[in-house]
Amino acid sequence: MPRVMSLRNEAHIIDIIATLDQEFHEKTKDDGKPHTMDFQDKKVKSLLQMLWNPIKKQFYSDVGIEARTPFPDLKALPVDTDWRFSLPNNANLILTPDPMC
Repeated sequence: MPRVMSLRNEAHIIDIIATLDQEFHEKTKDDGKPHTMDFQDKKVKSLLQMLWNPIKKQFYSDVGIEARTPFPDLKALPVDTDWRFSLPNNANLILTPDPMC
């Protein structure tokens, strides 16, 4: 589902994913339901863990990442190759786990 978020200046894609994880955990922490992913022996506990390889400091190859400047320009931003790239205000970001399926 699309989300509109406000983050600090100079935020990059890792900040955005970590913020989404934090919001999800805050909303679900007291609902009494299990919220671990149901694969990998339930060891995956966050979106960031599923998408990002912290050892290689890169996204897993089966993750589709697209970032664009705001409408009307919609110019591509290099977040897939430069995770430290600061996203401009009103940037659009699309994450697609396993885009080949």
